[in-house]
Amino acid sequence: MLNRGGGDYTYAQITESFEVYRTSCGLRESDLTTALDRVVSVESLYSPLDCVVVSTPPQEGKTTYLIYYIAWLLIRDPQMSVVYASYNQERANSVSRQIRMLVEQWTPLQYGSASVRRWQTDRGGGLLAAGRSSAVTGFSCDLLVVDDPIKDMQEAQSSLIRSTIVEHFDSVLLTRMSALSHIIIVATRWHKDDLIAHAIKTLDARYVNIPAQAVAADDVLDREPGEWLESVQNRSVEGWERIRSAVGAYVWSALYQGTPVAVGSSYIDVDQIDVIPWSSVVYQDSHGFLSTLDRALVIQSWDLAFSNRGDYVAGQVWALIGTNWIMLDRVHERLTFTQTVSRVQQMAARWPQTSRIYVEQAANGSALIDTLRQHATITPVVPRGSKESRALAVQPLIDSGLVKVVDAAWDPELFQEWKDFPYAQHDDQVDALTQALSQTRTEFLAIPHRCIFVITSKCTNVHCLTLHRVGTPGGVCGEPLQGGPHTSPPRGSPHTATLTQIIHLIRGMSGCCVIYFPVTISTHKSPYLLLAPFPL
Repeated sequence: MLNRGGGDYTYAQITESFEVYRTSCGLRESDLTTALDRVVSVESLYSPLDCVVVSTPPQEGKTTYLIYYIAWLLIRDPQMSVVYASYNQERANSVSRQIRMLVEQWTPLQYGSASVRRWQTDRGGGLLAAGRSSAVTGFSCDLLVVDDPIKDMQEAQSSLIRSTIVEHFDSVLLTRMSALSHIIIVATRWHKDDLIAHAIKTLDARYVNIPAQAVAADDVLDREPGEWLESVQNRSVEGWERIRSAVGAYVWSALYQGTPVAVGSSYIDVDQIDVIPWSSVVYQDSHGFLSTLDRALVIQSWDLAFSNRGDYVAGQVWALIGTNWIMLDRVHERLTFTQTVSRVQQMAARWPQTSRIYVEQAANGSALIDTLRQHATITPVVPRGSKESRALAVQPLIDSGLVKVVDAAWDPELFQEWKDFPYAQHDDQVDALTQALSQTRTEFLAIPHRCIFVITSKCTNVHCLTLHRVGTPGGVCGEPLQGGPHTSPPRGSPHTATLTQIIHLIRGMSGCCVIYFPVTISTHKSPYLLLAPFPL
C-alpha cells in the first residue's frame, strides 16, 4: 500500500505504533497525548465490552487526538467498524471528514463512499458519524467513541438534555455494539450527572481524570499535587491562574479539574458578598434624590411577576464603581401591574443618575415596557439560557469579591434566596441580580481588545468627554466608538461620558491599562485619556 501523505514512513512502520503514526503526521506531542496513550490501549479493543471514560480540560486537543487515533485504527485494521458520536450531527460529520481524509492516504475506500456520515473501506470496515439524536440502525460497531456529548453550560444545566444523552447512549449506541467491542468516552465535564457518571455506574467504566492542576498522588501523568498541565495552548502558570479567576469556582472545578460539584451549593457564594455602609457610597440631596458619591454607572434591573398572588416583583439598583458592583437599593414586593408601573417610575425618580432600566420581556414585562415606552432608559431584555447558566455566568464576579450590597438594601431574606438558588421557592431576586450584571457587562463593557482610544474634551467642563477609537489593526483613525459607555448624555451627544466613569469602566476590564497625559490641541489645552486594552 502506497502512502500519499506520510513522508518517508512505510505502512509497516506507521501501523507498528500510534506514536509512530502521529510522528509521521506531524501531530504535536503534549501532556494530553501522553495521558491518553496510557489509558486508551489497543489491547483493550479486543476485550469484551471494555469501557474507559476520560475527563480533560477544554481546548487541549482531545478531539484532534481522537481523529488521528481512529484513523490509525482503521488504517491498521480496515475491517474495524467505528461509531463516532458527538453533541450534534454537524460536528460529527466534520470529524468524520477529517478521519476519512487520513484513512484514504493509506487504505482504499469502498467505491461510492462519498457520504461523510457513513463510509467504508474496501475491506468492509468504516465509520458512522452520529449526532445526539441520530439513528445508527444497520451498523454493527467494534469501537464506539463518544466525544463531548454536551455542547456547553446551557445544555449541561438542562436535566432534559442530560436525560436525552443517557437515553440515546443506552437505547441507540449500546445496541450497535458487537460481542468484542470497546467504548471510549472523552469529554469536558460540565455536570456531575453527565454521561461519564452514568457510564461509571452502569458499565463499571474505568475513569481517568486529567485535571489542569494535579491534586492526587496517583496522577495519570505522575505529576506532583499542584503541578500544572503542560498546555497545547502554551499557557503559563499565570495563564492557568487567570483562567481560574475568570471562570469561577464551579466552572473551574467542573471543566478544568473534572470534578463537578453538586449544583445549588455554589452558584452564589454569599460569603463572598460584603455588606458596606450606605454612607460610603450614596449621597442624598435636599430634595431626596439619590446619587453615588463617586461618578458611577448606575442601572436598574427588574424581574416582574405573572400575578400579585404568589409571585414577587424584584427591582434592584446597581452601581459600577471601579471594579465593584454595588447594590444600592431594591424592591421586593407582591404588586399589581399598576403598582409595578408606579414603583418603577418612583425608583427612576429616586435615582436620576440611572442610565438604564432593564426589564425582562416575560410576565408583565412587555406590558410595562409598552406603558413606559416614552421613558428613554427602559431597555427590554430577552434572557438567554437557563436560570442556572445565567447564574454561573456572573459567578466569577461574586467569587472575586467584586459584588457588594449597601447595608440599607440588605436583609437576611435576600442573601438566603441567593444562597438557596436554584432550590428556593422563589428566584426573582436571583434573576434581577444576574440580569443586572450580565446586561451591564454586555452593553457598557464590550469595548474591543487590541484598540487604542482617546478621550477629548467636548466643552469647557473637563468632565464632559467623548470617546473615539483612534487606532485598531486595520481600523480608521478618528472612528467614533458606537455604543460606548455613557451616562444620560445631552441630546445630540450620544457618546459622551464623564472622565471618572470612563476610568472606572476601563479599569473594570481585565488587562487594560490607563494612562493620563495633557496635550495641546489648536489653541487650547484639552485633557486626554489614552486607553490601551490588551488581551489576556
